[in-house]
Amino acid sequence: MSLSSSRRDSGQALAEFAIISPLLLLLILGMIDFARAWGFYQVITDAAREGARTVVVDWQGLTATDKRVKAYNAIYNALGRGAIDPANARICVTKAGTSVAPCDNTDCLYEEPCTVRIELDYAFAIIGPFWKMVSPKGYVTLSTQFVMRTE
Repeated sequence: MSLSSSRRDSGQALAEFAIISPLLLLLILGMIDFARAWGFYQVITDAAREGARTVVVDWQGLTATDKRVKAYNAIYNALGRGAIDPANARICVTKAGTSVAPCDNTDCLYEEPCTVRIELDYAFAIIGPFWKMVSPKGYVTLSTQFVMRTE
């Protein structure tokens, strides 16, 4: 009797695994994709910090516009090190308190706070089709901002 009972139960574990394995795989791949997005967020945060630090340092003999150009170069280099194409990022270096929605690139003057804002649209590579069910755009906008006082 126990022999026939074990034969009937022998495929049960396989059937249960076949039902749960796609969900488990989707969960694991989703964690990997969110980890990649977090890594991209860390890269743009570091780039914004480097850009803000570059624009607020007292460079002898440079105008505020020249400092902003140096800040953009520092941001481009930081994004490049993180394998992000700077052309895909929206970068704004402006005086704090001014509008950063349309970036007006207002020069940061001495002892004024300066804002560096970076936005990047991140499309999930692995779970993208499932993400489109949640968000019609199919991507999330990663955004970071740093404010530092000009020295």
